Amino acid sequence: MKIGIVTRRYLPAEGGIENFLHLLLKYLSLHHTFSILAQLDGRTPEKPGIDDVFAPPAGRYDYDQQNIYLLGPTGIDRMRLLPCLLRLLPGLRRVGRHELRKWALDCFARVYEKRMLKAFQNVDIIHSFTFNGMGWCALRVARKLKCPFIITPFMHTGQWGDSPVDVGLYNQADSVIALHEGDRQALIAVGVEEKRIRTIGIGIEPICGNGPLLRRRYAVEGPLILFVGRMIPHKGYRELVDAVLSLRKQGEVLSLMLMGPASDSVAVDLSRLRSQGIHYLGHVSACEKADAYDACDLFCLPSDGEIMPVTILEAWSLARPILVGNIPALQALVEAGKTGMLVRRDPVAIREKLRSFLKDREGWGGMGAAGQQKLKTTFLIQDIAARHHDLYGRFFSGSESQPL
Repeated sequence: MKIGIVTRRYLPAEGGIENFLHLLLKYLSLHHTFSILAQLDGRTPEKPGIDDVFAPPAGRYDYDQQNIYLLGPTGIDRMRLLPCLLRLLPGLRRVGRHELRKWALDCFARVYEKRMLKAFQNVDIIHSFTFNGMGWCALRVARKLKCPFIITPFMHTGQWGDSPVDVGLYNQADSVIALHEGDRQALIAVGVEEKRIRTIGIGIEPICGNGPLLRRRYAVEGPLILFVGRMIPHKGYRELVDAVLSLRKQGEVLSLMLMGPASDSVAVDLSRLRSQGIHYLGHVSACEKADAYDACDLFCLPSDGEIMPVTILEAWSLARPILVGNIPALQALVEAGKTGMLVRRDPVAIREKLRSFLKDREGWGGMGAAGQQKLKTTFLIQDIAARHHDLYGRFFSGSESQPL
């Protein structure tokens, strides 16, 4: 089968969704071919909230044996997309947020629908890994082509993807893919029809690395805490830095390593802390990231805005204990005290959890082993790809002609 893939960002744009999608397509390519449409590739500065207008121009590029078509705007398109910015004006948002968003989505579809329709002429199924303009446009194209429309929304309750407009999109899809039981329940809670939802999950390949090499390279002292993710407020990186610095001031010997993209100012601030046991590495290769997981003694992501971080699975792959944000999505993934520990995004709370880890590393290590076992039974990419392949096959054969 040929699958039309729709995504807001594709590698080399860095992120958990982007890495998972690329790995998923790698495994699915044994049985399927793809036409991939994206809006952003990460090679130009992103402008959150206004990317619809300022996205890079249209073009094609190759990434690791996949060909991606950037569905970017022309100069005239940018002018036609200007109404999309009205939804960002505070005064207008207060009086008609949902109406403005519907108008913006319609503007987006009018600009891109013909190009998406042309790109997807020969596909059997359209699968969107985003909502917003790209998702709505993909739905309209799927209906014109009379092919099934599947969406994996990666909804973050209270942050994005859970508005009445978004739920309207999901309830027109032939199937909505949830990442775990907590995600399924969250989708139902915002109004997605249960019959449409299928829990498939997200997965990784087992990783291995050379931890001792990395520790020598960066002269790491004491137990190593690892953070992998974007350096943005809701991820909790700043609170984690403050917690580690506080412990070091109290005489504890430990180090913190942070990997992931950051603004120039944040990168400079973090780099100044090297002498205090804070190692900021920025964007790194997959090989160096694997070395860091192998080197670390604890993985920490004290975020208050996640749904299914692959970084947790990567830490579990090497049986590393984890300390993650105490939010519903992660409560559904991590069994506190058995496969990891939960903490609110607060420097004092994080500091005390880290102190507990330092006092009982053996007990926390047992949680890492339990997490590794959970990964092997639930979150390996070959199993996730097989579930997608089964779903595609059911739609292609007609046995899934009605919503689940």
